[in-house]
Amino acid sequence: MNHFFDEQKWYEAATTRYDWYKVIYPEFATILAANENADTTQRNESRDAVYGYFEKLLNEHKVILGNEGKNWDEERKPVDTVVIHHTKGEGGMTWQRLDAMHLLRLYAKSYLNPSTEKEIQGLPVYSNHFREERQVFYAYHWLVRADGTSERMLRDDQIGWQAGNWDINCRSVGICLDGDFEHTELPEAMIEATKGLISENYANVALAHIIPHKSANPNTTCPGDWFSHVNWKK
Repeated sequence: MNHFFDEQKWYEAATTRYDWYKVIYPEFATILAANENADTTQRNESRDAVYGYFEKLLNEHKVILGNEGKNWDEERKPVDTVVIHHTKGEGGMTWQRLDAMHLLRLYAKSYLNPSTEKEIQGLPVYSNHFREERQVFYAYHWLVRADGTSERMLRDDQIGWQAGNWDINCRSVGICLDGDFEHTELPEAMIEATKGLISENYANVALAHIIPHKSANPNTTCPGDWFSHVNWKK
């Protein structure tokens, strides 16, 4: 058992309760709050412990999830906005780790205390998004690597719970930059790849509607200082 959370308690909740988030999310939120004042080493250790453990449970199909539920994608609107994020990690993010992260950070929080859809409170978690016959919960449409390669995550007709604003979620795509760019410059290959991805797939989106996550959600600094520069869109 690690010293960040009680693995046995989390295991029992995840494998025996469809509302496991009532047990796990409050403890997870406490860990997140503690990380705000932690040094980089402790923050990375706790993230690896939490997300690594939950990723393992998901990979082993141990977490109880819903088999049916609301089809959120019925609220999808034409895409008119691009929201840019970063993983705030060391790079090398896999879709499996991102799946575990977003199930905990986004879906568990929303099902525990919904802000817009009260009828989901207390129900089994359900996304209606699948990959390789597995239900997935990651919120981005694209993941862009430092070397300029990109990976398709969600389809454009699917809503990603990524902006912190439901109206924007319904009409936007989320592009996530793989790495921690809180206070560092973006690699040139990543900039060029993101620019090409947008021009090839979302040429209809006005420049004013290509925004950093923090413009959609003032409670975050994502995707970092570089996007506060007056000329970043150039």
